[in-house]
Amino acid sequence: MQQIPRLIAVPVLLLLGCAGAADPSDAAGVETLPVGGSGGDAGGQSLAGNAMGGTAQSNGGSTLADMGGGSSSAGTLTVGGGGMGGSANETGGTGGIGVSGGAGSDGGEMLPPGPIDYRMWALQLPIGSGNSPTTIKSDQLLAGFSNEYFYPADDGGQMFMDPVTGVTTSGSSRCRTEMREAVPGGGQAAWSASAVNRMTVEGKIVKGNGATITIGQILNGTDSFPLAEFEWSSGKNGFQLFYEEAKGSGQTIGLNSPWPQNERYSFTLELSNDKLLISVNGKQVYSRTPSANMLTKKFYFKFGNYDQNTSEGPASTTPHSIVEAYKVDVVHQ
Repeated sequence: MQQIPRLIAVPVLLLLGCAGAADPSDAAGVETLPVGGSGGDAGGQSLAGNAMGGTAQSNGGSTLADMGGGSSSAGTLTVGGGGMGGSANETGGTGGIGVSGGAGSDGGEMLPPGPIDYRMWALQLPIGSGNSPTTIKSDQLLAGFSNEYFYPADDGGQMFMDPVTGVTTSGSSRCRTEMREAVPGGGQAAWSASAVNRMTVEGKIVKGNGATITIGQILNGTDSFPLAEFEWSSGKNGFQLFYEEAKGSGQTIGLNSPWPQNERYSFTLELSNDKLLISVNGKQVYSRTPSANMLTKKFYFKFGNYDQNTSEGPASTTPHSIVEAYKVDVVHQ
């Protein structure tokens, strides 16, 4: 779990609109946002909690802790809007938000369940007009958006379907159903390689259809092309990497990680302390230090279904490939 002033982790969601002063146990590394709420004293929210939760919620402040604040269960976030803050599995404080638990008992709000924290993503779809694919913003995703390309799975995951033809961007001949990292409240994410930046995705390929599918990316947002595309291939390579420091001169690197359809996987893309690291199912399979020039750029994450065997054309509703995401965690610090 992330432990920084701006922490984003999924599915444990980033806290919103709570009130009260943080406990002294939160003192190191705390950022307080004057958001305000009901029942709190100072109206601030603490983003950096102590490792074991402790008593940081006793004064109505909200804490994101490694093991959950107050009496929350491990991995659960309780945001107490006032009073005692409460437990996510029991009752929250006045105006509190319970994530993966109960809503606040007095005016609380339960955020939409699911494997993805939609507040930090925008969805790009293979429909639209010209070279302008339709983008679904975070507020629409939070409201429960779904269609034939993006819909919940029966087992609790999120499906990303890509047709063989669809609307593409001006910089690509391939259509996609893919998430682009944003910042809570809107706007595009842009972070430095010198910090700690990590995305872990748990999922599976539901339908591959002989395709090579980009399921995760680190984008060079400064120059608008990917530094690293993490791909699943139906061939002998299984998982592979497309690495590119100059547009149009990338290379495909086999990771010796064959993987069948319909078998759950986990992968981590990390660009931290000026080094690229890739892990598959908990095992590091690749590392590289990008050039000094590349490290001056700003970056962002993407994940979903960017099928490299699709093409530009009228948007079809017949699936060519389907990728499922069960859980997505992002850390920046």
